[in-house]
Amino acid sequence: MYINRLTLALAFITSIVTAISVEVVVNDHFPFDATMSKNADKVFFVGKNAQNVSGIYRTGPHGGSVQIVTRASDVCNPCTFKRSIVISNDDKKLFTIAARNNECTIVAINETTGAARLLVSTTSYNAHGLAAGLHGYVYFTGSHNSKQGLFRVRDDGSDIRVIAIGGAFTFPDGVVLNAASTVAYVTDTGRLLRVNLETGAVHTLLRGLTLGNPAGLAVSLDGTQILMSAVDATGHCEVKVFDGEAGSLTSFNDVIGQNTQCGGVHRAYSKDQFAWADLAGNVYIIRTRISL
Repeated sequence: MYINRLTLALAFITSIVTAISVEVVVNDHFPFDATMSKNADKVFFVGKNAQNVSGIYRTGPHGGSVQIVTRASDVCNPCTFKRSIVISNDDKKLFTIAARNNECTIVAINETTGAARLLVSTTSYNAHGLAAGLHGYVYFTGSHNSKQGLFRVRDDGSDIRVIAIGGAFTFPDGVVLNAASTVAYVTDTGRLLRVNLETGAVHTLLRGLTLGNPAGLAVSLDGTQILMSAVDATGHCEVKVFDGEAGSLTSFNDVIGQNTQCGGVHRAYSKDQFAWADLAGNVYIIRTRISL
């Protein structure tokens, strides 16, 4: 397995991101999105292998062998897994999106056994991006009866609700929650939105962004930084970092800057370590320590 590391330090206007390392842990699959277990000891990604098998895959935090957790064909056939993968806060369930018959439905997968079932399979909903919240809820961007918005469902498939719909949304994609599951950050056609999960109020934080596809989002462990999978002016991948308190926007592209097919990014629940995917065949781990 090919492994590449780079250690660097980045200084921002109001904070310092130190001890950043970017490590390639997978380079022979084709991932759409990647995530990490709670303590960053496992890496999961959704995509295809060299034999074009669509599924959920698992590897270690420094690479090594890649195992398949479950195949898309075991859940629905014909269909493929794509666009998004997240893990529950207790590390027990993985969630992804299955595309079939022009629909994108949510799938819940047992992390240990690989047993999977459709979580949302109604034709009135179409999912784009996922985020795991507290109290067994999964939040997803997408559409309901052709209206774009943000939605919520329990991880047993019950209690589907509209959080916010229409109005401010054009094509919502990436979504991530704050630690308290009271606020969602959503990417939507070059914008970063803030959604109050209690009231459904939507506020635009940034405009004019060129984001990845899927447009991955992650929040730092202390809640001050939002990381976004993005594309720079030359068409190469980068991660943009938005400091909500200072209102500053910076970026880095070390190691990942050689790529042009930018995928999703997600943080381990209890550490400032992030899994990032590029569709050309690599999964990266970005390790940071933020000191204010």
